[in-house]
Amino acid sequence: MGCGTRKKIWTSPVNPEEGLEINNAAVAGTLISGMGYLTLKESLAMMNVRAMDAKTYRRRRGKLGKTIKKMAEEEWKKATLEEIAHAKANGNVTSEGIPKCTVKVDGSWPKRSFGPFSKYDSSSGCAVVVGFKTRKVIACGIRNKICGFCERNKEGKDHPDYQECTKNWGKNQPSTAMEQDIIVTCVCDSIKTEDSEKHLNLIYEKIISDGDSSVMSALNEACPYIKVNKRANQIKKDFQIKNVVNQVINNMTNRRMLKNLRSIAKAISI
Repeated sequence: MGCGTRKKIWTSPVNPEEGLEINNAAVAGTLISGMGYLTLKESLAMMNVRAMDAKTYRRRRGKLGKTIKKMAEEEWKKATLEEIAHAKANGNVTSEGIPKCTVKVDGSWPKRSFGPFSKYDSSSGCAVVVGFKTRKVIACGIRNKICGFCERNKEGKDHPDYQECTKNWGKNQPSTAMEQDIIVTCVCDSIKTEDSEKHLNLIYEKIISDGDSSVMSALNEACPYIKVNKRANQIKKDFQIKNVVNQVINNMTNRRMLKNLRSIAKAISI
């Protein structure tokens, strides 16, 4: 390289097939680690590296989100086909030849709520269906009360950077019903129907859950053929909670008895 000449030196692969472009890799890292744009910017500043602007970050995050969703759906389909293969190999099919399988279901919320003093008002929630044989996710769903983009930009669909509104749950709808709605939807979508090609030809014959009564009731109402089983570790947990409650009640009873004995002893001494 002589004086007066310039040469481009790429710090990331030019060919997308060789790897993620550096900005996309940075955005993907924030998605995986749970960070945001400001955290990324501050981290790069400590390394004396200039960060992309917020607009570029949001645009790339939107595109990456769609790509990740598409890849996840492809993996779910592959896992479902594996479950179908296991069911057919074991002869676990209906009289019409539809394969049946056992699945595990569970839900989660970003805002943890437990106990009588919790509000149970998480803005979003998700639930997954895991194949018992493959131990892979075969279905998933998300419910959001708010859309971050729409909350920040009142223009909504008219905004130039608009991607897709993620709100699919009413603000007045209870957050506790998110898990129930997702699981019932996933179960119903697993049965092939004539008016939709995306539905997979698979029946969730047995469902292993944590024993949520609302989920069980909704499943039995939507799909009466399903057998819902409670997880062994959840049963153990329920027994442990029951034992703790009994111990607390017994301790309270003993305290009352001691208090009464002290009162009697005091009265006798007087």
